[in-house]
Amino acid sequence: MKASHRSLLAIAAGAALLAASCATGAGLMKAGAAAPGPGETAYRPACVLVEDVRADRDGVRVRWLSDYVPGLRDGPGDSPAYIIDSGLPGGTLLVVGGTHANEIAGMTAATMLAERARPTKGRLIVIPHLNSSGLSYGDADNPRPSWIRLEAASGVRYLRYGSRFVHPIHQGQTDPARYLLPGGLESLPGEEQRNINRAYPGLAEGNLTQMVAAAVMAMLNEERVDVAVDMHEAKPASKLRWMIVSNPKCLDVAIGAIFALEDEGIDMKLDRSSPEFRGLSHREWGDGSGAAAFLVETVNPAQAAGVPVDQLRDPEFPLWKRVAVQLEALRAIAEAYGAAFPEGEVRYDGVPGYAELEARGLEAFF
Repeated sequence: MKASHRSLLAIAAGAALLAASCATGAGLMKAGAAAPGPGETAYRPACVLVEDVRADRDGVRVRWLSDYVPGLRDGPGDSPAYIIDSGLPGGTLLVVGGTHANEIAGMTAATMLAERARPTKGRLIVIPHLNSSGLSYGDADNPRPSWIRLEAASGVRYLRYGSRFVHPIHQGQTDPARYLLPGGLESLPGEEQRNINRAYPGLAEGNLTQMVAAAVMAMLNEERVDVAVDMHEAKPASKLRWMIVSNPKCLDVAIGAIFALEDEGIDMKLDRSSPEFRGLSHREWGDGSGAAAFLVETVNPAQAAGVPVDQLRDPEFPLWKRVAVQLEALRAIAEAYGAAFPEGEVRYDGVPGYAELEARGLEAFF
Protein backbone atom coordinates (compact mmCIF):
# COMPACT_ATOMS: atom_id res chain seq x y z
CA MET A 1 0.00 0.00 0.00
CA LYS A 2 1.29 3.45 -0.90
CA ALA A 3 2.16 5.82 1.94
CA SER A 4 -0.39 8.34 0.69
CA HIS A 5 -3.11 5.66 0.80
CA ARG A 6 -2.13 4.67 4.32
CA SER A 7 -2.27 8.34 5.31
CA LEU A 8 -5.75 8.78 3.85
CA LEU A 9 -7.00 5.62 5.55
CA ALA A 10 -5.61 6.83 8.85
CA ILE A 11 -7.34 10.20 8.44
CA ALA A 12 -10.62 8.51 7.53
CA ALA A 13 -10.35 6.09 10.46
CA GLY A 14 -9.67 8.94 12.86
CA ALA A 15 -12.62 10.89 11.51
CA ALA A 16 -14.87 7.85 11.87
CA LEU A 17 -13.75 7.34 15.47
CA LEU A 18 -14.37 10.98 16.27
CA ALA A 19 -17.78 10.93 14.62
CA ALA A 20 -18.70 7.80 16.57
CA SER A 21 -17.64 9.38 19.85
CA CYS A 22 -19.68 12.47 19.03
CA ALA A 23 -22.71 10.38 18.20
CA THR A 24 -22.52 8.53 21.52
CA GLY A 25 -21.51 11.55 23.55
CA ALA A 26 -18.17 9.94 24.44
CA GLY A 27 -16.09 13.03 23.63
CA LEU A 28 -12.32 13.15 23.08
CA MET A 29 -11.39 15.95 25.47
CA LYS A 30 -7.80 17.13 25.43
CA ALA A 31 -6.13 17.28 28.81
CA GLY A 32 -6.62 20.69 30.37
CA ALA A 33 -8.88 21.92 27.56
CA ALA A 34 -10.88 24.46 29.51
CA ALA A 35 -13.39 26.77 27.92
CA PRO A 36 -11.71 29.89 26.51
CA GLY A 37 -12.41 33.52 27.12
CA PRO A 38 -13.66 35.67 24.24
CA GLY A 39 -11.27 35.68 21.31
CA GLU A 40 -8.89 33.04 22.67
CA THR A 41 -7.42 30.64 20.11
CA ALA A 42 -6.16 27.72 22.21
CA TYR A 43 -9.56 26.04 22.54
CA ARG A 44 -10.11 22.87 20.54
CA PRO A 45 -13.48 21.22 21.16
CA ALA A 46 -13.62 17.66 22.39
CA CYS A 47 -16.08 16.45 19.79
CA VAL A 48 -15.67 18.39 16.54
CA LEU A 49 -14.29 17.37 13.16
CA VAL A 50 -11.75 20.18 12.84
CA GLU A 51 -10.93 20.53 9.15
CA ASP A 52 -7.59 21.15 7.44
CA VAL A 53 -7.62 24.95 7.40
CA ARG A 54 -4.09 26.31 7.64
CA ALA A 55 -4.77 29.84 8.83
CA ASP A 56 -2.23 30.00 11.66
CA ARG A 57 -0.57 33.27 10.70
CA ASP A 58 -0.11 36.80 11.98
CA GLY A 59 -3.29 38.83 12.16
CA VAL A 60 -5.63 35.83 12.42
CA ARG A 61 -7.46 34.86 15.59
CA VAL A 62 -10.05 32.16 16.08
CA ARG A 63 -13.44 32.24 17.73
CA TRP A 64 -15.96 29.40 17.82
CA LEU A 65 -19.71 29.25 17.35
CA SER A 66 -19.87 28.19 20.98
CA ASP A 67 -18.53 31.61 22.00
CA TYR A 68 -21.91 32.93 20.82
CA VAL A 69 -24.14 29.99 21.86
CA PRO A 70 -22.41 28.17 24.74
CA GLY A 71 -24.60 25.10 24.37
CA LEU A 72 -22.60 24.14 21.27
CA ARG A 73 -19.36 23.76 23.20
CA ASP A 74 -17.66 20.37 22.87
CA GLY A 75 -20.41 19.13 20.58
CA PRO A 76 -20.58 18.17 16.90
CA GLY A 77 -22.12 21.51 15.86
CA ASP A 78 -19.25 23.75 16.97
CA SER A 79 -17.13 25.33 14.20
CA PRO A 80 -14.25 27.81 14.06
CA ALA A 81 -14.53 31.35 12.71
CA TYR A 82 -11.30 32.97 11.51
CA ILE A 83 -11.14 36.71 12.20
CA ILE A 84 -8.62 38.53 10.00
CA ASP A 85 -8.25 42.19 10.95
CA SER A 86 -6.38 44.84 8.98
CA GLY A 87 -6.07 47.00 12.09
CA LEU A 88 -7.45 49.90 10.03
CA PRO A 89 -10.93 51.43 10.18
CA GLY A 90 -13.56 49.94 7.93
CA GLY A 91 -16.38 47.44 7.92
CA THR A 92 -16.72 43.76 8.78
CA LEU A 93 -17.36 41.16 6.07
CA LEU A 94 -18.65 37.71 7.14
CA VAL A 95 -18.14 34.81 4.72
CA VAL A 96 -19.79 31.44 5.40
CA GLY A 97 -19.00 28.20 3.58
CA GLY A 98 -20.33 24.72 4.20
CA THR A 99 -23.85 25.53 5.35
CA HIS A 100 -24.53 22.45 3.24
CA ALA A 101 -21.50 20.23 3.69
CA ASN A 102 -21.88 18.65 0.24
CA GLU A 103 -21.41 22.00 -1.55
CA ILE A 104 -17.66 21.98 -1.75
CA ALA A 105 -16.92 25.09 -3.82
CA GLY A 106 -18.06 27.41 -1.05
CA MET A 107 -16.03 25.52 1.56
CA THR A 108 -12.95 25.58 -0.66
CA ALA A 109 -13.31 29.29 -1.45
CA ALA A 110 -13.79 30.12 2.24
CA THR A 111 -10.76 28.00 3.18
CA MET A 112 -8.66 29.88 0.64
CA LEU A 113 -9.85 33.19 2.13
CA ALA A 114 -8.98 32.08 5.66
CA GLU A 115 -5.52 31.00 4.57
CA ARG A 116 -4.59 33.76 2.12
CA ALA A 117 -6.69 36.93 2.50
CA ARG A 118 -4.87 40.02 3.78
CA PRO A 119 -7.32 42.80 4.63
CA THR A 120 -6.10 46.33 3.91
CA LYS A 121 -9.22 47.98 5.32
CA GLY A 122 -11.67 46.64 7.89
CA ARG A 123 -11.80 42.94 8.70
CA LEU A 124 -12.94 39.54 7.46
CA ILE A 125 -14.67 36.82 9.47
CA VAL A 126 -14.56 33.47 7.67
CA ILE A 127 -16.38 30.26 8.63
CA PRO A 128 -15.17 27.64 6.12
CA HIS A 129 -17.28 24.72 7.42
CA LEU A 130 -20.44 25.89 9.17
CA ASN A 131 -22.10 22.47 9.17
CA SER A 132 -19.38 20.48 10.92
CA SER A 133 -21.93 17.80 11.82
CA GLY A 134 -22.80 17.32 8.14
CA LEU A 135 -19.14 16.62 7.37
CA SER A 136 -19.31 13.45 9.47
CA TYR A 137 -21.49 11.43 7.08
CA GLY A 138 -22.49 11.07 3.44
CA ASP A 139 -25.89 11.57 1.88
CA ALA A 140 -27.43 8.11 1.59
CA ASP A 141 -29.57 9.15 -1.39
CA ASN A 142 -26.61 10.52 -3.34
CA PRO A 143 -23.45 8.77 -2.06
CA ARG A 144 -20.15 10.34 -3.11
CA PRO A 145 -16.55 9.99 -1.98
CA SER A 146 -16.02 12.12 1.12
CA TRP A 147 -12.57 13.41 0.15
CA ILE A 148 -11.05 15.12 -2.86
CA ARG A 149 -7.29 14.67 -3.11
CA LEU A 150 -5.50 17.87 -4.14
CA GLU A 151 -1.85 17.79 -5.22
CA ALA A 152 -1.26 21.24 -3.78
CA ALA A 153 1.80 23.47 -3.76
CA SER A 154 2.11 22.85 0.01
CA GLY A 155 1.80 19.08 -0.41
CA VAL A 156 -1.15 16.73 -0.62
CA ARG A 157 -4.37 18.24 0.76
CA TYR A 158 -7.71 16.49 1.23
CA LEU A 159 -10.87 18.55 0.72
CA ARG A 160 -13.61 16.93 2.77
CA TYR A 161 -17.32 17.06 2.04
CA GLY A 162 -20.37 15.34 3.45
CA SER A 163 -24.13 15.86 3.63
CA ARG A 164 -26.54 18.72 3.08
CA PHE A 165 -28.05 18.12 6.51
CA VAL A 166 -26.95 17.93 10.13
CA HIS A 167 -26.35 14.30 11.14
CA PRO A 168 -29.64 12.82 12.43
CA ILE A 169 -27.88 11.36 15.48
CA HIS A 170 -26.59 14.82 16.43
CA GLN A 171 -29.86 16.70 15.97
CA GLY A 172 -31.38 15.88 19.35
CA GLN A 173 -34.82 14.99 18.02
CA THR A 174 -36.29 12.77 15.33
CA ASP A 175 -37.47 14.23 12.04
CA PRO A 176 -41.18 15.14 12.01
CA ALA A 177 -43.48 14.19 9.16
CA ARG A 178 -43.43 17.84 8.06
CA TYR A 179 -41.19 20.71 9.11
CA LEU A 180 -42.85 24.10 9.57
CA LEU A 181 -40.47 26.88 8.55
CA PRO A 182 -39.84 29.75 10.98
CA GLY A 183 -42.73 32.18 10.54
CA GLY A 184 -45.16 29.35 9.86
CA LEU A 185 -46.07 30.14 6.25
CA GLU A 186 -44.52 27.10 4.54
CA SER A 187 -43.80 23.47 5.42
CA LEU A 188 -41.26 21.04 3.99
CA PRO A 189 -40.39 17.33 4.35
CA GLY A 190 -39.36 16.52 7.91
CA GLU A 191 -35.64 16.06 7.17
CA GLU A 192 -35.48 19.77 6.38
CA GLN A 193 -35.50 20.48 10.13
CA ARG A 194 -31.79 19.47 9.89
CA ASN A 195 -31.09 22.04 7.16
CA ILE A 196 -29.27 25.01 8.72
CA ASN A 197 -30.43 27.21 5.86
CA ARG A 198 -34.05 26.62 6.83
CA ALA A 199 -33.57 27.29 10.56
CA TYR A 200 -32.77 31.00 10.91
CA PRO A 201 -33.04 32.95 13.17
CA GLY A 202 -32.54 29.81 15.22
CA LEU A 203 -32.96 29.08 18.90
CA ALA A 204 -30.10 29.03 21.43
CA GLU A 205 -31.85 26.34 23.52
CA GLY A 206 -33.20 24.37 20.56
CA ASN A 207 -32.03 21.38 18.55
CA LEU A 208 -28.56 21.36 16.97
CA THR A 209 -29.61 23.02 13.72
CA GLN A 210 -31.40 25.81 15.58
CA MET A 211 -28.41 26.34 17.88
CA VAL A 212 -25.98 26.71 14.95
CA ALA A 213 -28.35 29.17 13.28
CA ALA A 214 -28.69 31.13 16.52
CA ALA A 215 -24.91 31.30 16.86
CA VAL A 216 -24.56 32.86 13.41
CA MET A 217 -27.26 35.41 14.22
CA ALA A 218 -25.53 36.27 17.51
CA MET A 219 -22.22 36.66 15.68
CA LEU A 220 -23.78 39.01 13.11
CA ASN A 221 -25.02 41.29 15.87
CA GLU A 222 -22.17 41.03 18.40
CA GLU A 223 -19.50 41.56 15.73
CA ARG A 224 -21.51 44.33 14.03
CA VAL A 225 -21.18 42.70 10.62
CA ASP A 226 -21.74 45.04 7.68
CA VAL A 227 -21.88 42.52 4.83
CA ALA A 228 -22.61 38.77 5.09
CA VAL A 229 -22.28 36.27 2.23
CA ASP A 230 -23.43 32.63 2.37
CA MET A 231 -21.70 30.43 -0.27
CA HIS A 232 -23.76 27.62 -1.83
CA GLU A 233 -23.97 25.34 -4.87
CA ALA A 234 -26.98 24.19 -6.88
CA LYS A 235 -27.85 21.27 -9.13
CA PRO A 236 -26.89 21.80 -12.81
CA ALA A 237 -30.58 21.95 -13.76
CA SER A 238 -31.63 24.21 -10.88
CA LYS A 239 -32.99 27.69 -11.51
CA LEU A 240 -30.67 28.85 -8.70
CA ARG A 241 -27.46 28.06 -10.60
CA TRP A 242 -25.08 31.00 -11.14
CA MET A 243 -27.17 33.33 -8.99
CA ILE A 244 -26.84 35.98 -6.27
CA VAL A 245 -29.81 36.14 -3.91
CA SER A 246 -30.15 39.40 -2.01
CA ASN A 247 -32.10 40.58 0.98
CA PRO A 248 -34.46 43.30 -0.34
CA LYS A 249 -32.82 46.04 1.75
CA CYS A 250 -29.53 45.70 -0.18
CA LEU A 251 -30.80 44.94 -3.67
CA ASP A 252 -28.99 47.98 -5.12
CA VAL A 253 -25.67 46.59 -3.89
CA ALA A 254 -26.43 43.23 -5.53
CA ILE A 255 -27.28 44.94 -8.82
CA GLY A 256 -23.95 46.76 -8.71
CA ALA A 257 -22.15 43.47 -8.11
CA ILE A 258 -23.97 41.78 -11.00
CA PHE A 259 -22.93 44.58 -13.38
CA ALA A 260 -19.31 44.42 -12.18
CA LEU A 261 -19.22 40.65 -12.73
CA GLU A 262 -20.71 41.06 -16.19
CA ASP A 263 -17.89 43.45 -17.07
CA GLU A 264 -15.47 40.64 -16.17
CA GLY A 265 -17.30 38.14 -18.39
CA ILE A 266 -19.03 36.35 -15.48
CA ASP A 267 -22.79 36.09 -15.98
CA MET A 268 -24.78 35.81 -12.75
CA LYS A 269 -28.53 36.06 -12.27
CA LEU A 270 -30.17 38.04 -9.47
CA ASP A 271 -33.02 37.15 -7.17
CA ARG A 272 -34.45 38.71 -4.02
CA SER A 273 -35.43 37.01 -0.78
CA SER A 274 -39.03 35.81 -0.65
CA PRO A 275 -41.20 37.42 2.03
CA GLU A 276 -43.10 34.12 2.51
CA PHE A 277 -40.33 31.48 2.39
CA ARG A 278 -38.59 32.07 5.71
CA GLY A 279 -35.65 30.61 7.59
CA LEU A 280 -33.04 31.26 4.89
CA SER A 281 -29.80 33.09 5.54
CA HIS A 282 -30.19 35.96 3.07
CA ARG A 283 -33.66 36.71 4.41
CA GLU A 284 -33.15 36.32 8.16
CA TRP A 285 -29.56 37.63 8.38
CA GLY A 286 -30.66 40.83 6.72
CA ASP A 287 -33.91 41.17 8.64
CA GLY A 288 -32.43 40.25 12.03
CA SER A 289 -29.21 42.27 11.95
CA GLY A 290 -27.65 45.36 10.45
CA ALA A 291 -25.85 43.31 7.80
CA ALA A 292 -26.44 43.49 4.08
CA ALA A 293 -27.07 39.78 3.40
CA PHE A 294 -26.47 37.75 0.24
CA LEU A 295 -26.29 34.15 -0.94
CA VAL A 296 -24.13 33.06 -3.88
CA GLU A 297 -24.97 29.91 -5.86
CA THR A 298 -22.56 28.19 -8.26
CA VAL A 299 -23.11 24.77 -9.88
CA ASN A 300 -22.17 21.40 -8.39
CA PRO A 301 -22.13 18.64 -11.04
CA ALA A 302 -22.12 15.96 -8.32
CA GLN A 303 -25.66 16.97 -7.34
CA ALA A 304 -27.01 15.63 -10.63
CA ALA A 305 -28.39 12.09 -10.39
CA GLY A 306 -26.69 9.36 -12.34
CA VAL A 307 -23.04 8.88 -13.24
CA PRO A 308 -20.45 9.74 -10.56
CA VAL A 309 -18.59 12.99 -11.25
CA ASP A 310 -14.98 14.06 -10.85
CA GLN A 311 -15.67 17.26 -8.91
CA LEU A 312 -12.10 18.49 -9.31
CA ARG A 313 -11.83 18.10 -13.08
CA ASP A 314 -15.38 17.97 -14.40
CA PRO A 315 -15.15 19.20 -18.03
CA GLU A 316 -18.03 21.67 -17.71
CA PHE A 317 -17.93 22.64 -14.03
CA PRO A 318 -14.39 22.06 -12.69
CA LEU A 319 -13.85 22.98 -9.07
CA TRP A 320 -11.41 25.81 -9.86
CA LYS A 321 -14.13 27.56 -11.92
CA ARG A 322 -16.77 27.28 -9.22
CA VAL A 323 -14.35 28.54 -6.56
CA ALA A 324 -13.28 31.39 -8.84
CA VAL A 325 -16.88 32.53 -9.34
CA GLN A 326 -17.52 32.39 -5.59
CA LEU A 327 -14.46 34.54 -4.92
CA GLU A 328 -15.22 37.01 -7.72
CA ALA A 329 -18.84 37.37 -6.58
CA LEU A 330 -17.67 38.00 -3.02
CA ARG A 331 -15.23 40.67 -4.15
CA ALA A 332 -17.86 42.32 -6.36
CA ILE A 333 -20.36 42.43 -3.48
CA ALA A 334 -17.76 43.89 -1.10
CA GLU A 335 -16.72 46.54 -3.61
CA ALA A 336 -20.31 47.50 -4.46
CA TYR A 337 -21.13 47.82 -0.77
CA GLY A 338 -17.99 49.89 -0.12
CA ALA A 339 -18.88 52.25 -2.96
CA ALA A 340 -22.33 52.83 -1.46
CA PHE A 341 -21.26 52.88 2.21
CA PRO A 342 -17.58 53.92 2.51
CA GLU A 343 -17.60 53.65 6.31
CA GLY A 344 -18.41 49.94 5.99
CA GLU A 345 -15.91 49.16 3.24
CA VAL A 346 -13.70 46.07 3.47
CA ARG A 347 -10.71 45.66 1.19
CA TYR A 348 -8.37 42.68 0.97
CA ASP A 349 -5.75 41.17 -1.29
CA GLY A 350 -3.79 37.92 -1.42
CA VAL A 351 -6.67 35.95 -2.99
CA PRO A 352 -6.43 34.85 -6.66
CA GLY A 353 -8.90 36.06 -9.25
CA TYR A 354 -10.64 34.11 -11.99
CA ALA A 355 -7.82 34.42 -14.54
CA GLU A 356 -5.18 33.26 -12.05
CA LEU A 357 -7.19 30.23 -11.01
CA GLU A 358 -7.90 29.35 -14.63
CA ALA A 359 -4.22 29.59 -15.54
CA ARG A 360 -2.68 27.92 -12.50
CA GLY A 361 -5.43 25.82 -10.92
CA LEU A 362 -6.48 25.47 -7.30
CA GLU A 363 -3.36 23.52 -6.47
CA ALA A 364 -1.11 26.58 -6.76
CA PHE A 365 -2.97 28.42 -3.99
CA PHE A 366 -3.10 25.72 -1.30
